[in-house]
Formats: sequence, structure tokens, C-alpha cells
Amino acid sequence: APSLGRFTPVNYRDSRPSYLIGLNYNPTDNIFLYAKYSTGYISGGQLGTVAFAPETAKSYEAGIKADLFDRHLRSNLSVFRADYGSIQQTTLGSLTGIPTAATFGSVIVPSADATAKGFEWENTIVPFEGLTLTANLGYTHFKFDDSTVFSGFLFQGGHDSVETVNVGRANATVHGAFQCSQMTVNALREFSP
Repeated sequence: APSLGRFTPVNYRDSRPSYLIGLNYNPTDNIFLYAKYSTGYISGGQLGTVAFAPETAKSYEAGIKADLFDRHLRSNLSVFRADYGSIQQTTLGSLTGIPTAATFGSVIVPSADATAKGFEWENTIVPFEGLTLTANLGYTHFKFDDSTVFSGFLFQGGHDSVETVNVGRANATVHGAFQCSQMTVNALREFSP
């Protein structure tokens, strides 16, 4: 749980194990399935009189990679989720709501816990030698956990900014390209609804 900027004794720990566990499976020569779980860690500490908790991450991913139609089509699909704890963010001391931090130019605060989830779908088609078509689609949705938003961010500028901070951002990317002999054309479009 984030410290939320409370004045607590600093419990500094400079190491923590992180790991990646994966499982791969080939049901056929041209289909590859996988799943993996990994963790990440950034140490906590104190800066500008504000103690901050370690930042943690737990990531889950699963997918399929397939070469189909005599290897004329390669299609890769993955889905993912990442759970973040106590995301560390640098901000002005005056924006923390902590009087003793107000004179510091920058402090690190545990901004919030958050979740990111989405998918990526990548396709490469080679209908005949000399022509390659690609079509990719990606989507990511990122959302802060309302109950863990750093208390200093709750009321800034005279209004409740939790709704501003925690709208839940989504981002989609569409990419297409074709390559023929010595010419390549790419098209990329990002959407943030």
C-alpha cells in the first residue's frame, strides 16, 4: 500500500528479487503458444521530507504465434495485464499538500496503484515473392485505482482532481504497410478516445 506521503520512519530496502516464469508449447510445427508472469521492483526511499514506498509491478501475458498457409501468413496475438503498486512520480514539493515539502523543488510521491491491460495483433502476409503486406493493431487501457491516489493530488487548484487524474486512458494503434521490390509504404494511426 502506498505511504500517501505520511511521515513515517524510512524503511529502506535496496533489493528485492524479481522474476519471470514462462511456459511455451508448440502443438504443431507452425503454431507456438506461450504464457508468462513477471515481477518488477523499484526501491522506495525519502526525498524532500516525503517518504515513498517501493514501486512494484506484476505482469501477465499470453499469446499465440502462427505461420499459416505455407508460411504466407504470419499472425501473432498477445493479451497482457500489468498491475502496478505505488507508482513513483516526481512532482513539485508545493503540490504535495505537505507543508514541510513545500519548499522543495522536486519530491517523489507514490502517485497511485494502477492497472494496464490490452492486446497486440501483428500480421504479415506474403502473397507472392517480392510483395509483403503488414497489418497491426494494438490497444492499451490504463487506469489508476481511485482509492490509492496520493492525497496531495486530490485537491489542487481548488477542485477535486481525482476525476481528472483517473479517467482511465485508452490508446489504440493501427499500422499497415506494404513492401514491393524497392518501395515501402507505411501508414500509422493512433487513437486516444
